[in-house]
Amino acid sequence: MNDTAGAWGRSGLAWLTGAPDGPPDFSRSGVLARAEAVAASIGERLGVRVEAAITLSGRAALAGLRRRGRISAGGATRLLPTRDG
Repeated sequence: MNDTAGAWGRSGLAWLTGAPDGPPDFSRSGVLARAEAVAASIGERLGVRVEAAITLSGRAALAGLRRRGRISAGGATRLLPTRDG
């Protein structure tokens, strides 16, 4: 497992992605790396530390939400297949 996937797994975000009856999805691990870069930039400007993983997973953790495949954990978003993947 590469470092990006390891960070994704340690953050708990992998457990929020993928099919509801399948294993956690590590293919989205690059999202966390980008979110950490954005969070660091915002944190520098505001003078505070922004935890990207907590920001991304916090609502789901507080509400007890679980992965639902192509439907967002909260149920408001649907992921659609596209020609480019």
